[in-house]
Amino acid sequence: RLSLYHHVAALVRAYANLAPEMPEAGFDAEEASNIKNEVDHYEKVRTEVKLASGDYIDLKMYEPAMRHLIDTYIRAEESEKVSAFDDMTLIQLIVERGAEAVQALPQGIRASQEAVAETIENNLRKVITDEQPINPKYYEKMSELLDTLIQERKAQALDYQQYLANIVALTKQVHNPTSGTAYPTSLVREFGGWNERLAVNQDFEFDHRLGRAGHRILYDPRLAIDYHCQQSIAGVFAQFRRYGRGKARVVALHPDSVKLRHLAPPALVASLATGVLAAPFRRRLAMLVIGPYVTGLAIAFGSNVRRLPDWRSRLRFPVALAAMHLAWGIGVWEGTVRIAGERLIDRPATAGGPQR
Repeated sequence: RLSLYHHVAALVRAYANLAPEMPEAGFDAEEASNIKNEVDHYEKVRTEVKLASGDYIDLKMYEPAMRHLIDTYIRAEESEKVSAFDDMTLIQLIVERGAEAVQALPQGIRASQEAVAETIENNLRKVITDEQPINPKYYEKMSELLDTLIQERKAQALDYQQYLANIVALTKQVHNPTSGTAYPTSLVREFGGWNERLAVNQDFEFDHRLGRAGHRILYDPRLAIDYHCQQSIAGVFAQFRRYGRGKARVVALHPDSVKLRHLAPPALVASLATGVLAAPFRRRLAMLVIGPYVTGLAIAFGSNVRRLPDWRSRLRFPVALAAMHLAWGIGVWEGTVRIAGERLIDRPATAGGPQR
């Protein structure tokens, strides 16, 4: 494809240099017209290949001068827009317009149902491949659905309109990964929505209120979340420290929401702090306190090392785990102390004294 793009670009530039002087170069009017039509043909082929392969938007920003040459020397007449994509991809256009997006394709593609289908499939495959590292399981499922749809089309198990409806639905799933949680609007309104006084943990707190009122929270493994994780250990630490402070707030509101697992990180922080303080005086006690956690990290590392892509990720893995555990525990303690202080300040003074 790249070879085609480069050769057609060279042809267009050569023609643009010669076009104003065709008679002087020895070409009569008919020959000049034939050459112009041939250059126009190859330029349209290049454009259609770019669209069909998903390269159109990727290369468009680099070709303003090329488009100027085409508009000036090849298509002097009021030309039909090659596509209505502007700075949108075909996938974005399908999400916005549905099956009507097919009408934005060049005539050479939309005249053939097979060409339309392959163009959409190639563009959709490109998006799935690009997004897969972000959410591997979700996009692996999307890839399987696309493969199934392609097989059904080739086996002529679907008519063209049904195929378009199915590929549009799949495109919307690929472009907009399903949110991980869904509530009926009426239920959210009935329970007053999320607690806006909470900076984090609003979803857990809302779910707890629903559960306490007798509602059930169902888990559906088919739902997926498009989640962009922190890219540094410091970012992970700050994020989980904030989560820990938020958990302390939720526990203060709903003491009955505490689970045993919620107590593990603050207990870990307390035990490690005890071990560090005891180390200068009682080394064996310190080892008994710190050793089990270090052993646990080693086991977790050994269980996951083969799943990690490179040595940099492998070295950072146990550090990231420790950052999450310690930051969450520290955050819980910070939040607990802060809430205790707030309650102490807000407590009525002794009888006869002023109140704050």
